[in-house]
Amino acid sequence: MTKFDGCVNFGLVFVGEVNVNSNELQKAWAYHDAADQLLNGRIQSFLIAQAFLVVGYAQILTAAAFPERLDLKVFLVGVSLLAMFLTLVMKSLSSQLSRGIRALKRDYLLHESHGDEVYKSYFSAVRGDGVEPTLDGFARGWTKVMPISFLVFWAAAAGYALYSISMTLSA
Repeated sequence: MTKFDGCVNFGLVFVGEVNVNSNELQKAWAYHDAADQLLNGRIQSFLIAQAFLVVGYAQILTAAAFPERLDLKVFLVGVSLLAMFLTLVMKSLSSQLSRGIRALKRDYLLHESHGDEVYKSYFSAVRGDGVEPTLDGFARGWTKVMPISFLVFWAAAAGYALYSISMTLSA
């Protein structure tokens, strides 16, 4: 039994023409929680993988024989390409999850007429005093801005490796 807008009902929330089963709202919360945890896990795994790739790149770059070894320079290009591929895969997968999370928020959790009022209040407070709940936020930065930043970094790293290869071949 739920209480909503002064009316007591048994499992259905009636707001204007829209009725949302409280079970549907609970399902939306379960899907949101699972997707949020999966997105956070992917972001953590991505950052760990990027850290390993940066350290590997730096180790090769600082090898004692690096200036004259062409194979090490070719390997740097390979590491950069692998990192760019990983970044694109992460961006694609995370964008899909982020779209799903935004849809759950828009259609259920933050919906104007039948959304979760407690979550709306929390979400508004997190975003700032008096700010209306929006669907953009922290996850959008991680699924759009960070991958582009890493792509730029790895493109520059690949460019440096290719430049280094060309210098070795011309010498």
